[in-house]
Amino acid sequence: MTVPDGPDLVIGDYRLRLPPDHRLPAIRAAMPSYDAHLGWIIREIARDDPAGTFIDIGANIGDTAALLRSHAPNPLLCVEGAAALLPWLRANLRLLPGPVACEEAFVAVAEIAAFGLNYRSGSGSGGFGLDPAAAAPARFTGVADLLAAASRGGIPPALFKTDTDGLDGFILRDYLRLGEDRAVLFFECDEAGTAVPGGDAAWAEVFSQLHRRGYALLIYDNHGLPMLFADPTQGSAVDDLRFYVARQHAEGAVRIHYLDIWAFPPAKHRLFTDLRAERGRRFF
Repeated sequence: MTVPDGPDLVIGDYRLRLPPDHRLPAIRAAMPSYDAHLGWIIREIARDDPAGTFIDIGANIGDTAALLRSHAPNPLLCVEGAAALLPWLRANLRLLPGPVACEEAFVAVAEIAAFGLNYRSGSGSGGFGLDPAAAAPARFTGVADLLAAASRGGIPPALFKTDTDGLDGFILRDYLRLGEDRAVLFFECDEAGTAVPGGDAAWAEVFSQLHRRGYALLIYDNHGLPMLFADPTQGSAVDDLRFYVARQHAEGAVRIHYLDIWAFPPAKHRLFTDLRAERGRRFF
């Protein structure tokens, strides 16, 4: 099968092929800690749950999947609907050993149909918005469908990751509405970058549910630098961080564009506690 043209980039143990205009090489060069913390946390999640599937929503060209596979043997379910990225994603996933599945679809949320949203891509990224010139998405899957596909032999997923540049608050809202509290969550919290109507309400519901249901949070900034270990009693500290990022966007002096958040449900609190105990040596 033909490998698409583009530059190479080493991610974890694998040399991936990227589209020529992809921004990831420049991002990693400018921010050396951008994804450096993932390996440590992934290894601990896999040690705690070696059989559960890792769901990777917004798989892009397979960069997160390469990191996941570099540090854990767990089955992978990658989800990506952007047609412009799929040739590179397919080629890169063929490099990864072990169980790897790919769902070539966007994750459906009610707002896409309600507001007639379209998808625009470019520079290795993309997002949904009210743009009549953008392409209408071709194929969708649902959060419940992904959870069913990932529950191999009745084993629930170990990790639910979402990074979709605009829909993450809605996807997490729908996940939590299903009553799911078994997987570790990893998500990009870009509230200012959520241009879809209803984004503020979706994010508010997500954080309200995480606090009410006793999740513990490990928070990094978008540069990959650690900010906070928040146990379930520290909801106000999490809200303060969110306000801090929002004020930067409101005043036009942005230092931190978004937060990367790991969320541990009560069933995974021991894992969170173990990670916190190791932070002095392994925070990065």
